[in-house]
Amino acid sequence: MKYSIFLFFIMANCFNATCQPNYFDYHKRIIKAEEQLLDSNYTAAFDTYSGVFKDYDFVFARDCIIAAEFAYSERKKTLALEYLSKAFQMGVMPTHLQYCPIFQKNSTDTGFFRAARRIYTLGRKKYLARIDKVVLIELLEIKWNDQLYKNTMTPYTLYSGGIVKMDSLMTTNLNRTIKLIKAKGIFPGQYNIGILHNGILKELGIDSPKSLLERYKNLPPHNSYIVIEGQFDIDKGLENISSDIGMGALYHQPCAIAKIGKATLMACIKNGSLHPNDYAVLYAIQNLGGLCHTDGISHEKINASLCPNKEKFNGGYGVNETSFEKDKAQINLNRKEIGLPSLEHWQKLYYMAQDMGIVIKFGYMEWK
Repeated sequence: MKYSIFLFFIMANCFNATCQPNYFDYHKRIIKAEEQLLDSNYTAAFDTYSGVFKDYDFVFARDCIIAAEFAYSERKKTLALEYLSKAFQMGVMPTHLQYCPIFQKNSTDTGFFRAARRIYTLGRKKYLARIDKVVLIELLEIKWNDQLYKNTMTPYTLYSGGIVKMDSLMTTNLNRTIKLIKAKGIFPGQYNIGILHNGILKELGIDSPKSLLERYKNLPPHNSYIVIEGQFDIDKGLENISSDIGMGALYHQPCAIAKIGKATLMACIKNGSLHPNDYAVLYAIQNLGGLCHTDGISHEKINASLCPNKEKFNGGYGVNETSFEKDKAQINLNRKEIGLPSLEHWQKLYYMAQDMGIVIKFGYMEWK
């Protein structure tokens, strides 16, 4: 009887946040698998990958693809299919595989790719069932406004006294993103919408004219629109094997981290809704001044007016910015804090994968 009461108490408490999966542990185990790959201990690495993918319902698609590529290179095709099965449940499609050189050069391996298509059909059903349609439609709306607007208007206005104000639509986009995060404590991205494609709304049975590409094609001609079709095309290779749909509008915000709050974003890393690479890239962009034209207004004036409480630059996370690598010891401490491997680990893995024709960098500008 006492045991039953104790078991009930434990189960009841597991409904609170303390029993939610800790994705800092997830990233530690992925780093361990990568270290084993670097040591050429492939059996141990695949055991580690398999354990992680079994223990976590949601996993990052990038990790599944990397594991599948290495498994295929070692002729462990059954394992490669197992990892691809998990990737398909996260939204990856067979068309993504053609952008991985190791799969592309073995395209005549018809037995393997037939098997991959069979497991894709099963995985796709699980993926579609996990999509939060409300978040999906809201994110597409934010991306539409962001991509269309950033090329047509100046986002900042400088007033007398050096005061800078941000355009209301940019402010609205940021606030809408913050509202999505606060609603459930989940960053809107891979965790709740997965890996998107141009026809995702139609596939879900949602009014397809809401899709970015169709809206672009129906956009009335206007001299001030200098947008290009590619900005609304989300079928571009492996670029969206990340949370770029959710991050896109934030890249154009000078104080997104300050406004959302580092603690909130760290909590999203912990609950698995934000990959540490996404945070690192956003941090780098914030400290480069954002990715929209400022019409001659200095970043110092923008920061002073819009985000006066912005955290002092901490040295960065070493994402594609050699100027941020002056103090590697500090950078490695920063990377460890958010769940990333050391720079040395990442560079060794990158060069190893490059020699083997394996893709390990995904996302915006391939910073990740």
